[in-house]
Amino acid sequence: MTIEVWSSFHGDLLQTAAQHFEQETGHKLAIRQFSSTFDIRSELLIAKMFGTYVPDMVWVPSDFLGLHEYIGLAALPVEWVDNSSFEPKSLESLMIDEQVYGLPLSLGNHLMLYYDKRRVSEPLLTWEQLISLEKVLDQESPDAVVAMGVEDAYFFSSFFSLFYDSSPMVSFEFNQDATAQTIHFVQSLLQSGVLADNCAHQCGRDKLLSGEVDYLIDGDWALSLFPAEYIEQHLAIAPLLPTWQGKAMQSFSGGKVVALTEMAMADQDKKVALQRFIELIQQPAFLSRLQQETYHVSANSSFNQNHLNRTELEHALYQQYLSAQPMPVDPRLSIAWESLARTLQRINEGMPVDEAATFFETFFVKYQQRL
Repeated sequence: MTIEVWSSFHGDLLQTAAQHFEQETGHKLAIRQFSSTFDIRSELLIAKMFGTYVPDMVWVPSDFLGLHEYIGLAALPVEWVDNSSFEPKSLESLMIDEQVYGLPLSLGNHLMLYYDKRRVSEPLLTWEQLISLEKVLDQESPDAVVAMGVEDAYFFSSFFSLFYDSSPMVSFEFNQDATAQTIHFVQSLLQSGVLADNCAHQCGRDKLLSGEVDYLIDGDWALSLFPAEYIEQHLAIAPLLPTWQGKAMQSFSGGKVVALTEMAMADQDKKVALQRFIELIQQPAFLSRLQQETYHVSANSSFNQNHLNRTELEHALYQQYLSAQPMPVDPRLSIAWESLARTLQRINEGMPVDEAATFFETFFVKYQQRL
């Protein structure tokens, strides 16, 4: 039997799961890779609306589970899942009305402050310090201090915690002054040269490797994208993201979750195969195999405590997952992401900051009323 999977992510985790599944059962996963979360979300909404071409399984960010009614995701039967073994924080991103809607192949997706040990002995942990460093270095070098893909809404959203008491991506309550302050602050970091300008994700990693920047703010997934020798010898992770005026900069965390469609669960033969898959990816032998493939936080709390304290990098990865803000499982979050992405696009095209702050709230309010 072939199970069709739509995937929002690149990487080896799902391929490893597919190989393990085929070896154990003879069933295959046919994986369709989407280029972005926006694309796969649109396709899932269309598939549910018209019911013409629906996958059996999806591998998506955990906040997609909040859209389960709109994209046709089924709750996992209680007997399939041992949620007592899960990381306690992960349940906030997996459960709706006491039902589990997705099972993570990995947890995390949180941002961290990376640095190169050859050039930094003790990391600077405040934006004030990083700004002061740029002023000193500016006389010697045109290079920035930090690389970060702030044009990405997920990355940009971590700055809200510096000016909001509660991020609008969590509370869905907006303060246009706080939004404008956030935008102005990020723009000032770019204009002063603290942040590298026009430098998306791979650009930032390349700059850290080449020594053009000393610091990189990137996702936990970046750990698996650097050369192994560089990771082992030169890469380090600061204990927290930079603060500003004493306020913590907080990243979201979430999971890369496997979820099943209602249509697939209605097919009894497929349901049997899907149950076997869900059970297999919770087994310790599979978790160990996955851990050897890539740096990540497992859904299993005991496994993490036993395996993620062996090196300083793994310890930092796990501890910062524990301190990150779990993404809410709320359908409004998808609208908030769309609103923020469109706002950043308009800022890039020249929209004044005050107008952009108004647009961010107005777009969200208009479209969330349609839910």
